[in-house]
This record gives sequence, structure tokens and C-alpha cells, in this order.
Amino acid sequence: MIVTSAAALRWGTTYLQQRRIETARLDAEVLLAHCLGRERTALYGDRDYRLTADEYAYFRRLIARRGAHEPLAYLTGEREFWSLPLAVQSGVLIPRPDTEWVVETALRYAQSSIRRRLRCRILDIGTGSGNSAIAVATNLAATEVVAIDISGHALAVAQTNAHACRVADRVTYIRGDLLGPLNPHQVRFDLLLSNPPYIPTDELAALPPTVRCYEPREALDGGPDGLLFYRRLVADGSQYLSPDGVAIVEVGYNQAGDVSRLFVQSQQWKLLEVVKDYSSTERVVVAQHRQWGAARLWITSRLKAGCS
Repeated sequence: MIVTSAAALRWGTTYLQQRRIETARLDAEVLLAHCLGRERTALYGDRDYRLTADEYAYFRRLIARRGAHEPLAYLTGEREFWSLPLAVQSGVLIPRPDTEWVVETALRYAQSSIRRRLRCRILDIGTGSGNSAIAVATNLAATEVVAIDISGHALAVAQTNAHACRVADRVTYIRGDLLGPLNPHQVRFDLLLSNPPYIPTDELAALPPTVRCYEPREALDGGPDGLLFYRRLVADGSQYLSPDGVAIVEVGYNQAGDVSRLFVQSQQWKLLEVVKDYSSTERVVVAQHRQWGAARLWITSRLKAGCS
């Protein structure tokens, strides 16, 4: 059977529409271009191209998987982030455009650190595919990044991306749970970045099937109120930062106020800003390590003990 690229697109689009994929036409184009090893725009310049039997079979398999709501990025093995083509695989959180606000904010603060110290040491907690760490490293040569993730599979993908983006010599990957693998007496950082799991556990079931059924739960589940990992970062993060070090964390919808309060209520932090995106949605909370926060807390406790 002879199948042209135009006919394959019609079939793929109809199949996805019947399965209520909102971006049916676009997804069919992306998958066909992927199968043929071409740019998507090239499909319209050669609508009469005849697919080989293997190409058409591969296309049909991918369309069926997309029809089952498997994420497009897992099917193509790639997602663009900060204009970088990053590899992604099943079991690794797919980078979102929202996280680019973490990168934008990190670059701004990193440049300030570089002006003062000639370099910037950055800690990326929950690096996933390595998107934030790699984006910052590719934009600022005077940076050294340590990236941590609990998933060995995610770290393997992140290392692949670092090599592809030519920053593997400046990004070090460590497996572990949040700050657990580090010793605060041996290393301090100028910036701490994180896009932690922040979806409340009870809300996971309401996520779209593309997310709920395919992306790793451990990268999504933020505990009963979605703030579990923020509490841990607020409680322990400052001891890994330089005296004027800064934490830059992504937050979920309507979480900026709660996360800001966690920082404000701690003796270890000073809230600097809440960064909004172009639609005025609060995306990132920024707080600075108070150099004498721990000493003040100790003195206060001693004064209270002496007055009792």
C-alpha cells in the first residue's frame, strides 16, 4: 500500500481527534516529521512523499501511543527548554516553560555574584533532566553547578544533556534526597535553585492523563498541602549557602504566598522578591540567607532562658 505524507497526516490527525487530543493536527505533524527525520515545515514542501513500510508502521505506533495520551516529548525523546534541545525519557519529568523563570531569575542573581567573586557556585535540587542547571551553565561560563536528584535514571539523562550542550565539565551530578548527599561544612553555594514537587497529593488524581499516567509521581507529589519539600528547603537550605546566598524556587499556582511565609517565618531567611510571568502569575520565590540568622536565634533563646 502506497501512503503519501499528506495521507498519513490526514489519518493521524483524524485518529487523534477521535481520542480527544486537543492538538491533534500539530501532534501528527511533529510525529510524522520525527519518523521521517525532517523538519515539520518540510512536510508541506513534499506532500506527495511516499512513506516506506517501516516509516508508516513506526508512525502508526507513535500515533497510537499519543492517542493513549502518552506525552509527545516521550515519543520524540526531546523537549526544547531555553532554546536547548534536551533529551527526555519516560520516568523523567518533562521540562516546562514555567521553569524558564527560574533560569531567568538565576542568571540575574548569578551575574551579581560573578561581579563580586568572579564566579558563581550553584546548587540545583531535583534537577530532573538537568534543564535549569544546563541552561544557566550554557549562558554563564563563570558558573559551577552541582545538581542533585533522587532518581538515577534522571541523572543519567541529565548527564547526556550536559555532554550534548558542552557543559559537562562544569555540572556535577549527585544522587540523593534533596540536600542529603552534601556536607555543609565542606561546601557552600551562592545560589540554590529548585523546582520541587509541589502538587498536593489529593490533587494528583485530577491531573490530565498525559501527566498523571506517565510522568514520575515522585517529581509531582508535594505532600498533603504541596509544601513538604519547601519546608525541608527552608529548614536546611541556608546552611549550604554562602553568607549572602540566595534561594530561587519555582512555586505552583497560588502557592507563592504560602512559600513566602515559610521563608519569612524562618530566622534564617529574608524574602527578596516574588517573580511573576508575563501574565502576572507568580512563578518564583526568591529569599536570601541571613548571615547572622542562626546566631540571633541562639542569642534570643539564651536571653529567654536567662529571663525565666
